[in-house]
Amino acid sequence: MVANAKKRRTQRKKQRAAKSAGASLYQPFRAIGYVTRDIPFSLQARGQAHFMTTALDQSFQVYDVCTRLPADLISCVAAQGDSTFVACGADIVIFERVSEAKRLRGPQGTAVLEILPFGDLLVSRSDDNVVRVWSIRESKMSMELRFDPQDFALSCMMHPSTYLNKLLFASKQGGMQLWNIATGKLVYKFGELPAPITCLVQSPVVDVVAIGLDDATVLLHNTRLDEPVLSVKQNGRVTSISFRTDEQQMMATGNSTGDIAFWDLEHRRLIHTLANVHDGRVHLQFLNGQPLLVSTGINSIKQWIFDGAEDSPRLLRSRGGHSLPPTMIRMYDADGNFILSAGGDRSLRIFSTRRDRQNTELSQGSLAKNAQRLDVRVDELRLPPIVTFDACELKEKHWDNIVTGHAGSSEACTWSFQRKAIGQHRLQSRDGSPLKTVTLSACGNYALLGLASGRVEMFNLQSGIFRREFTGDQVHTKPVTGIATDATNHTVFTVSLDGRIKFWSFGTGKLQHTIDLDTPITAARLNRENDLLAVVADDLCIRVVDTQTRRLVREFHGHTNMITDFAFSPDGRWIVSASLDGTVRTWDLATGYLVDWFATEQVCTSVTFSPDGAFLATAHVDNLGVFLWANRAHYMNVPLRRVPTSEPCWRSATTSHTSARFAEAPSLEEASTVVGSSYTTPDQLVAEMVTLSSVPQSVWQRLLHLDTIKKRNKPKQPIKAPEKAPFFLQTQVDETGTRFVKADNLANDESKMLSLNELRPSTTLGAHLQQAHTGRNYAAVIEYMLELNPSAADFAIRSLSPFDDCLELCCFLEAIRDGMRAKRAFDALEAYLNLFLKIHGDLVIGSERLAMLVREIKQHQETEWRQIEDLFQNALCLVDYGRNTYA
Repeated sequence: MVANAKKRRTQRKKQRAAKSAGASLYQPFRAIGYVTRDIPFSLQARGQAHFMTTALDQSFQVYDVCTRLPADLISCVAAQGDSTFVACGADIVIFERVSEAKRLRGPQGTAVLEILPFGDLLVSRSDDNVVRVWSIRESKMSMELRFDPQDFALSCMMHPSTYLNKLLFASKQGGMQLWNIATGKLVYKFGELPAPITCLVQSPVVDVVAIGLDDATVLLHNTRLDEPVLSVKQNGRVTSISFRTDEQQMMATGNSTGDIAFWDLEHRRLIHTLANVHDGRVHLQFLNGQPLLVSTGINSIKQWIFDGAEDSPRLLRSRGGHSLPPTMIRMYDADGNFILSAGGDRSLRIFSTRRDRQNTELSQGSLAKNAQRLDVRVDELRLPPIVTFDACELKEKHWDNIVTGHAGSSEACTWSFQRKAIGQHRLQSRDGSPLKTVTLSACGNYALLGLASGRVEMFNLQSGIFRREFTGDQVHTKPVTGIATDATNHTVFTVSLDGRIKFWSFGTGKLQHTIDLDTPITAARLNRENDLLAVVADDLCIRVVDTQTRRLVREFHGHTNMITDFAFSPDGRWIVSASLDGTVRTWDLATGYLVDWFATEQVCTSVTFSPDGAFLATAHVDNLGVFLWANRAHYMNVPLRRVPTSEPCWRSATTSHTSARFAEAPSLEEASTVVGSSYTTPDQLVAEMVTLSSVPQSVWQRLLHLDTIKKRNKPKQPIKAPEKAPFFLQTQVDETGTRFVKADNLANDESKMLSLNELRPSTTLGAHLQQAHTGRNYAAVIEYMLELNPSAADFAIRSLSPFDDCLELCCFLEAIRDGMRAKRAFDALEAYLNLFLKIHGDLVIGSERLAMLVREIKQHQETEWRQIEDLFQNALCLVDYGRNTYA
């Protein structure tokens, strides 16, 4: 028996875990910082407007429109008219505007590398060296062109202008072939070029095609005569070519290292070069008939404008994000509008949680000009990657308010959030040892640097002058890994790899207290609202120290790999931690329990909470964006329970921008599920409790004053009387009014004459009452009345029949009496009783049976109200006592 009971408990635990799998405390909201991947974009002109389609990992964007694709990574995109074609793995998904219309499924195990809309056809090139022609209307494949990869490995394709049903294919061997896709025959084979072909573009001149080669050569070739027209050479492999279509004869070429070259085709010379415009390979295209150029790289889009014929292009507008995954993110302002993010691309960026157009990168100075002057690449002049930073919003308008520490560097850099640029100070460590951590004081006037030598130094942010050093007889013997200051600038807390937590005097720099944990400490966070200091050690434990009593008050164990980051919730109730085990866990400080945890596909490297607690922001490995998770406890009452540590709730971090496309919205059942366990609120908690109905109070107010409302809404013109029915047609009255009874419902007797006893109109409420009277169960009657609007309820009560010794009236009062005995929907029953007595009061006075039912109802009313009044009096006495005692 014990074994069976244990087995049943195990099954119940599994069922509860399955029910709560989708009820995580955090729900995916949106991703910020994503612009595009380094694959060619699609630019389309619709009238005077131009629409640009870019691809992310699993979504594509058309300006600010984003569509989520539950499939593999997008390999290429194309647009034609209102249709957008997206290749995901072996499939091609066709969207009409932003709604999926069709899906073309290719052979499994293949991947589409390039797609080309061709009228009613769609041509695709796959990694199996096969060109497939699809009929868009019939959604099926109409032709396959197979090439031998040893002789002709496909690299790109295009449609030469004015060539009917012709496509030009290029190979990695340097050859080109012209095919007729209507007949599936080879039309012409061109001679091989000395290097692999990387791109093909139609020039503004008919029969002339621009060819980009792997050896940095750009050729203009006449396809009709099979003769070269022009040959130029740039730096780096050619990745993209585009031509101006206005009055200027200009060609722009991009390479694989982020440079753009501009060529004067009339004089056959190089006129401009933009170096290091993007990270990675460049894709570019001129707008039709305009001096505007759009270029893309890794997660960045830039638009350039030409002011004059010989002028260098000027950056008109841009939008970008990290080109390498962010390593550290922190909330900046008290309103939660901005997030500071440091990435592996050696940049410090600002991301807006509300408007993507406010995203920007903090400038590091005139890097492009200095790189051109020194003849070096821009990347060589950038600061080393940021490993730690801190910001304070209070002094934003006065002086630099951001401090960063860089990998292997002994100096900290100051930044100005208001100017969106690097500051004027370099805070150099006194002993020349590298920085490990930095922090700002609560007032924003001082910066504290933790060094690899174990020393802690303080600088003035306004002047950049060294102020003091926190030293003593027991200075840290290993690198300092965390610094925090309290809200009043009285105490400085430092932690180190030597396993010690030290308390220093902010004013004198002297040591006050030491806590030895006997394990290396890697990070520390202080919540200035409750003076709790949380530290993370190498034993994968999060410890919480009360800085007032200087005692260890909590320990949280559960992570199975190194903790990458953690943060306090704004109210100080929770600690959210991320680890290399792929999970994000939420710990409750009051109970010491794990109240929520979920796992993501990519390891979370940094977490931060919004100041109002509305959402959690995370950064992940191999993801260029910052992901926002809505905190369900901020928007609804979510009772927390201790969750099991056997299996986390899986969540997917995607690159979608809109919340509707980020993940499926939770159902009502899921939204009401308690985190960690399943609980459904009963209709009535206990039998002794009086329960009100869920109908809004405005319904009862309209029901009690319905006569006044009808008088006010009375039409000015008289109502047209309905057409009189013939005397031989039977009518029926219900809540909707008078209506005819179908002939099928009439009795098929020989006589069509009706007696007076048969002319008894009946309503739906009357039918419910008679049925309930037979079974002595009036619950269905109350449920029916709660579904009626005020006008329908008034009509139903007025239409109760006085026949059969007021049977329907008695049944209605019995329903009211039984409902009050059950103490359910008390407010609704009071309103219905009030209306009933107002309408049928004369019948109640004249009937002893109705009067007896009314007396019973009155007795139940007095009993319940007496209990409620006692509770009111007890509450008032308690309030008066507290007011008089503590006034």
